[in-house]
Amino acid sequence: MNHSVHSDDGAVPLQVPGFGPRTVTTLCGCALASTAYVLGATWLESPWLGLPLGVWLIGAGVGAAHLWTTRGPAITAAAGRGRVRVPRGLAASLTTDNVLATVMELSGVPARSVQTARRRMREMADNAGLKLTPRAIRIGLDLSHRDHERLCAVGASGLAPGLAVEWVRAPAGLMADAPHDAAAFDALVRREPEGRGGSGAAAVFVPEHGEFHAAWKDWAAPTSPGYAQSFPVRLDPGVIRLEQCDFADPLHARLAADIIVLGAALGAGPARRPGGIRSVIRGGALDNETARSAVEVAMLRLAGTLEDLAAAADRNETSVPPAARSAARVLSAWLTAWQAQPGTPPIHHERCRLAQLAAGFLDDEPEAALRLGATQIAAFEDRAAMTTFRRARDMLRADGRACPIDPLAFIQSEIEMGAPNGLTLGRVAAGLVLLWGTTPADSAHYLRDDLLDDLRHSGWLAQREQDCKVLAEVLEELARDEDRRRSVRAEAA
Repeated sequence: MNHSVHSDDGAVPLQVPGFGPRTVTTLCGCALASTAYVLGATWLESPWLGLPLGVWLIGAGVGAAHLWTTRGPAITAAAGRGRVRVPRGLAASLTTDNVLATVMELSGVPARSVQTARRRMREMADNAGLKLTPRAIRIGLDLSHRDHERLCAVGASGLAPGLAVEWVRAPAGLMADAPHDAAAFDALVRREPEGRGGSGAAAVFVPEHGEFHAAWKDWAAPTSPGYAQSFPVRLDPGVIRLEQCDFADPLHARLAADIIVLGAALGAGPARRPGGIRSVIRGGALDNETARSAVEVAMLRLAGTLEDLAAAADRNETSVPPAARSAARVLSAWLTAWQAQPGTPPIHHERCRLAQLAAGFLDDEPEAALRLGATQIAAFEDRAAMTTFRRARDMLRADGRACPIDPLAFIQSEIEMGAPNGLTLGRVAAGLVLLWGTTPADSAHYLRDDLLDDLRHSGWLAQREQDCKVLAEVLEELARDEDRRRSVRAEAA
């Protein structure tokens, strides 16, 4: 590059070494591609015509820089000679929003307003981003070297065909910054420092992007009575606390690793991943089918670990950390919606067995009993379900709390919109128990007299007399039990 040094005698050209625009573009492109790959854009290494996509993108950037440097001065000079004058009103109208709307109109996309153009552009970007499926779940570990090796040794290496699990080191940081730092991973594990009020426990942070908030903020927090809390649609967490998990204990380490993988798989689904350029940088969101398969594998793996932990605890070979209750809580909630794939053997009894396992860790929570009873109804174990439902009803009555939202609305929705199968019937039966257990005893009789008559003529129950009979038996058993309790109280008085 030539620069002139001006003096009184004239201008003297001076050669100053430096990088040209194409070199700068190449270096910046390499740096950007490397950073994006480290942050999770593993699709950059996908081959296309014999070369990785990242190399093609860098080449495209260099080509654009070349065209700009060679044609830019000529275009500027021509514009200067022509002295093109843009009317003041037209110049004011050439805003980014109006140009965007105009370009979309010319492209054949209806855009009657700037707002419509913006919305359609976001939709196009989101759709483009969601077409990318990550090939790996990335978990960042901000832990000591020893704990890092322990978790990597027992953690899952894959969840679904073509979907691996990467355990990588995360930069050290503060606990308060963990929600922000987690954005570079599908889950970030960081340990709280001991002392100054810290317990030294590790916690898993699953990133929340913008408006894509977690459905279940913390698995460690018990839920309040309610149908939606007992049978949640989404289970993805914001934070999971691994209280009293000793990574030196192999079973504790297995439990922690399985919880981490499950949280990361739930956080990588389409309900939590933003679309557009952010999704592209992170490699895209899991599509519904891949996300379902990944969560199923992670859940069943976690169930096996809980089973081994319970057996070892019975032999006094290990302790049961509070994190096991969190794992059992989310496992029992997932089981009430777990369905077998078409063409595969029925899973009724396996689902019931695992619900019994989870309820063993949560013997003081009525929600776990309601979920177990629902799976027992689905497995045609009606007598066992009635015993479970009575226990759930007693815990609800002893607790004395009312449901914030009437469970009847959810029950009617299940009958009108739910799939007509045994698991839906089990949830409806559990919902009636929840309604009975949170309704004052003096007014609970209307459930037996009026409610069932209304339900038997609704939705899919109108054509399933046997299912109506099951619900009638549940209500009759609850009513008889209530009458016996009332007689005992009267005699005692």
